[in-house]
Amino acid sequence: LDLLGLAILFIPIWVLISQRIGKKLTYVIGIAIFSLAMIAVFFLRPGQLPAMYLLTGIAGIGFSTEFVCPWAMLPDTIEYNEYATGARHEGIFYGMFSFGPKLSGALAGLMVGAALDLSRYVPNLAQQSEATLTGIRLIFCLVPVAISLIGLLAMALYPISHARYQEILVELDARRAARDRV
Repeated sequence: LDLLGLAILFIPIWVLISQRIGKKLTYVIGIAIFSLAMIAVFFLRPGQLPAMYLLTGIAGIGFSTEFVCPWAMLPDTIEYNEYATGARHEGIFYGMFSFGPKLSGALAGLMVGAALDLSRYVPNLAQQSEATLTGIRLIFCLVPVAISLIGLLAMALYPISHARYQEILVELDARRAARDRV
């Protein structure tokens, strides 16, 4: 199995893990696994195909938290926003959440093309230069790790633990009950 195949298989496992240790910590662990595996892939040399398959499979196991945790945290964020502002803004949150991958996908294509050009990639050339191969490894290994680490920095600021979320729900229920009595 490849990176995405294992990522899909591990989604239910990460769901169970997140129920035990929390969404935030689950995400941190998954991205750490992904990042360490991709850093190791960067140092592989041509001909190390079994190691590449093994490491990208491990990366997929960690990467699958990208499919689980952000989507599981979105409803928590919506409730938190209602708690803080008194209004619900699901449409805004889901719209931004849907737009983000579309924008990043478009920018990723542009950035990969520019990076390949900078590394002097020559299409249809059987043997690329060492500088080009290094550039390709940077693009596909270390750049995703760097972006993931930026995401982890943002995650460090995420204030909603499971206990805090439960407190917010109780408070929102009390507010709604008080509003309904009026």
